[in-house]
Amino acid sequence: MPFTKINRYCLTVVRNLILIALLAAALPALGGVFSSYEFKSDSWPVNERVDYKIQALEEKASGTTSISIRKITQMDTDMFLVRYEGKEGNEKDKWEVKLKKADLMPVSYEETIQKKDATSTYSGAFHGKEMTLTSRSSGAQPKQMLLSRGGKYYLSMVMPYLLRSLNYKTGDYYTFHMLIIKDGSFTTPIIQVKEKEVLEVPAGIYECWKLNIKIGSEQNYGWYSVKPPHFLVKYRYPDKELIMVKHY
Repeated sequence: MPFTKINRYCLTVVRNLILIALLAAALPALGGVFSSYEFKSDSWPVNERVDYKIQALEEKASGTTSISIRKITQMDTDMFLVRYEGKEGNEKDKWEVKLKKADLMPVSYEETIQKKDATSTYSGAFHGKEMTLTSRSSGAQPKQMLLSRGGKYYLSMVMPYLLRSLNYKTGDYYTFHMLIIKDGSFTTPIIQVKEKEVLEVPAGIYECWKLNIKIGSEQNYGWYSVKPPHFLVKYRYPDKELIMVKHY
């Protein structure tokens, strides 16, 4: 990892830790609870697919995406297989990741991104604290990162499922360690449960919990159905929204 990148990552971690400490000190007086969260798989579906439309908020192509999950067993170990297929303009993105059901730690990861004139592939192999991340682009030599991480962490790409298992209560904050797999960086998102809102989307009308989701300097928002199993109904990035179209 380049020195400048290490410095940038360290500054982000320090800033988030200071914010976490300030929130933890202030929340008891405000009536909220702050917790470093360990996610459980109890609320995860064993066989599900959800389709979304991607609606651009800026000068960017819209598109569609589909996320599916099912429980599988390999080598006598129960796992979740999560798959994603998306298309925005001329770019197609397809990935799958396997997670242990017991603790939601990653086992393997594969991704292919196709653009108009180039294809990139990414893969990851995970062995406890050690992980190997490999990237390949058209006409270029493969690049490999060897990373080590102690303690509990989760993959950024499965966050839509992770947040379904929160203990939803207005005003509460949650944080956890998250791996952004494409660049091998770790971050600590801060999730705040805001309030209930009713949303009408192509898939229907849902009463939702609105979440403030702070990832580094980026502010996102998520709306999860109040009724279990807490579907992700809408997610807003700075430049686009994912809106639920159909649930299978």
